[in-house]
Amino acid sequence: LNQFLSTMKLPTVGKYYLSLGLGGHVIHNKMVAGLELVRTVEKDSPGAMGFNTSVEANYGILNFGYLLHSQKGLMLYPYTGLGLGRLILRVTENNIHSFEDITGYQKGSDSRSTNILVDLGFALDFFYKYNEKKKGQNNLMVGIRAGYILSPIRRHWRVNHIQVYDGPDAGITGP
Repeated sequence: LNQFLSTMKLPTVGKYYLSLGLGGHVIHNKMVAGLELVRTVEKDSPGAMGFNTSVEANYGILNFGYLLHSQKGLMLYPYTGLGLGRLILRVTENNIHSFEDITGYQKGSDSRSTNILVDLGFALDFFYKYNEKKKGQNNLMVGIRAGYILSPIRRHWRVNHIQVYDGPDAGITGP
């Protein structure tokens, strides 16, 4: 994506983003099933030639795992998941200098690419004040995940709701 933006003499976007997420999981016997919803905070890059670029990503993944270790509220399990995500690129002319300029003509585009996602990783969860009788139900939990998201299937880009076939090969991937 940055190679494409650079070629077009537009500002490139950063590699790291603040992500906000919400999720949960249930454990039955040794099987773990969970759902996570994630949204990156949009990152703007003001640039040359009077244009700004911004990128954001949103995705949801349904994960399944197998409990390898469980002792006094500490649980370790590998997981794999399948989900759907959307990568959004906005390019906007930055020709507004005051609020009175909001009715003026402004060039811009809203480009989106939908991705099928595969999530592979390990999880370590700790249930605070774990109660063996309740099996962690309705308990405060602290967890850490280490994994990688792959984007093996990517749909063509849509620019301002029009499908295009020559967009950059960019997806929601990474650790």
